Amino acid sequence: MAFISCNSTTKSTPKGEFKKIDLRKTLPANIASIPDAQAQEHSKEITVGEPAAKVLLKWRTFKKENNNYILSVTIDIPEDTQGIQLTDASIQDPINTGNIDSVVKTNIVLISWDSSKTGVTSAGVYSGTIKATGEFAPL
Repeated sequence: MAFISCNSTTKSTPKGEFKKIDLRKTLPANIASIPDAQAQEHSKEITVGEPAAKVLLKWRTFKKENNNYILSVTIDIPEDTQGIQLTDASIQDPINTGNIDSVVKTNIVLISWDSSKTGVTSAGVYSGTIKATGEFAPL
């Protein structure tokens, strides 16, 4: 989804950690207390907006018996962006895409962006799903 209006300001986002989201409050108590050091990290580099900005999604997962959970999500900017500014990032509440005997927590990641080029500003939201099994899919 994108919106267009007139604006001559050039936007950018500096490299580094953009946002870290702790999802432990959505987990059972015996899983929520698992330290990050015991979790497995997954990552996916994506491009967001126009002009394209590189974004690195990282999520930490934990498996207990047949159940898979997401503990946290970090959104990093590996290099300064030019002409685009990331404005926000959020995670929707987890859903189980497995079954009752084999839970696979899945979250939708939303990253908002705003850019300017040649006097025109456009903005939108990038969305994708991350699974506790380490899979990623753009929406």
